[in-house]
Amino acid sequence: MIKGLRGLLGLLSAALAAVPSAGAAPDRALEAIASEILAKESGYYQADPVVGFVHRPSQRIPTPWPEHPAGSIEVVINGQGFREDRPTKTRKAAGSLRILVTGDSHTDGVVPNRESFPNVLEAALERGTGAGKVEVINGGVGHYSFQNYGRFLKRHLSLRPDVFVVAVYSGNDFGEAAHYLELAEGRSSGKAYLSRLSQAERINGGAVWQALNQVVYFKSFPAMAGRARAFAQERLRELDRLCRQERIRLLVVLLPTKLDVEWDSDQERLDRVRDFLGLSDSDLGINASLREGLARWLTKEGIPHWDATADLIKVRGKAGLFWKHDYHLGTEGHRHLAYLLLERGPAEAEPWKPGRTAGSATGPTTSASWLATSGSSTSTACRGTAGSWTSGRGSATSSSFLRPAVFATSRASSPTGPCWVWPGISR
Repeated sequence: MIKGLRGLLGLLSAALAAVPSAGAAPDRALEAIASEILAKESGYYQADPVVGFVHRPSQRIPTPWPEHPAGSIEVVINGQGFREDRPTKTRKAAGSLRILVTGDSHTDGVVPNRESFPNVLEAALERGTGAGKVEVINGGVGHYSFQNYGRFLKRHLSLRPDVFVVAVYSGNDFGEAAHYLELAEGRSSGKAYLSRLSQAERINGGAVWQALNQVVYFKSFPAMAGRARAFAQERLRELDRLCRQERIRLLVVLLPTKLDVEWDSDQERLDRVRDFLGLSDSDLGINASLREGLARWLTKEGIPHWDATADLIKVRGKAGLFWKHDYHLGTEGHRHLAYLLLERGPAEAEPWKPGRTAGSATGPTTSASWLATSGSSTSTACRGTAGSWTSGRGSATSSSFLRPAVFATSRASSPTGPCWVWPGISR
């Protein structure tokens, strides 16, 4: 009876953690950002008291996309607001491993659901464990940043994830954090700054909104770079504490921009927009500097993480990893990111260790050791699974039951086309 009561209280505590208390002061900056986004994209998002905004559930939105081999992409959002084709059950299957992923529009995905890196990761893991043994939920939402990631987990603690993956996009997450700080202080960076970017958008809108907006902002307001970095660190520190408290394994993935990985794939337009904005090589290194600085801080804090930049540079092919139209991760980028996630294993209190380079059409063959932890007195065994995987904090060990079988995916060419509007990505 006591054990059952404790379990009930634990579930109640998790549920209450996802709901703001009656006496809590509302986050006006978060509400202001949600209002900005809903004013442009109310068909794709809806307001949420915990995270600020979430996907509007139960949607199917076909979108022309000539760069995709099918010529179009259908955005599917399930009844729980996730980028999943099937419903997500609150109660996970007995003996299964549940991985919850969040991030901004690069995780949300400018690809069909089955091609997003969380779904490719799930399919690969299931090939090694059997159907129903692993569930990877794509909880990415366009416009999310550091102020949203911890709140997102709180909102979904009832899902009881074993692993929480946060994909930080280095091209605009810091800039969006700075925007949050400005709104919290009741000030704005000014119309002149935005006017110049609007003109640059005519040259290369993808580069502007997926990388150069943040570069120009921090070049114009250099003091805000340090403040945005400190804000990001504090939010991730809070998230790490929450994951430790809930016995959830946290992994932070740092995503680079197209400019950092494959500038030469669109060099003529990139050179033009760089010259128009008067950006030096030093200016263009701002995003990479912020990403690398955060990686060093995560190492110091002992938070498991992986900077995907070097690995993505190694595996890029002729097709490219990012769409040429809008600079979001494309089908190939998502596929390689999933493969690389399978091959990387973070050691406790250290950055992820380099391993065999991914990128072959057959996919990786090494085990996903970042999902395997043991030897911690605070860890809780993963109920009913084979192998030695446990949730909680501990030393990373190999887990052969997570070893994927051969997972073949065909490559496709990437034709370019005119401008289309992608749901969840405002201009």
